[in-house]
Amino acid sequence: MFTSLTLTYSRVVELQHFPYSESFKSFLRSHGSNIEELLFRANGPLNSSHVSFIGEQCPGLRRLHLKELGCEEERSYGVMEQVKKRLFQRLVSVHLSGRLWSPNVILPLLLSAASEVRQVSLLNMSHAACMDGAVLKLLQVRNLRPKNQYNWLHYNIN
Repeated sequence: MFTSLTLTYSRVVELQHFPYSESFKSFLRSHGSNIEELLFRANGPLNSSHVSFIGEQCPGLRRLHLKELGCEEERSYGVMEQVKKRLFQRLVSVHLSGRLWSPNVILPLLLSAASEVRQVSLLNMSHAACMDGAVLKLLQVRNLRPKNQYNWLHYNIN
């Protein structure tokens, strides 16, 4: 899909209704180090392994907007191993939406190392019971800088 596309330096990338595929992964491998803002609406559900790959390939990412996050078995993925990699360290803004995604998996993966984050917007079509707990846990364990202004918005639709 990206074979005819020649990009030498891409700071902002927006892909709507796009497949998470080998061509997308290849694009991130070759251009991810230059991407500062990614808006990705997949045409299928994304899970924590997809999010991890984005974090590994885009170390300078400042703004991340992911739509179509989906469900996964929390025990099936070694999220703590990914958290130890300290991905997404430069994030300042995160917008997540989808159906049945697990905040206990995705939020630590995205926000554990993001010391500069100032805005988090979350839309989860389920998991209402654990959203508050996941956000509170992150607030307790993260080293939040008092000089930053935080805008935490999350809502659920059941």
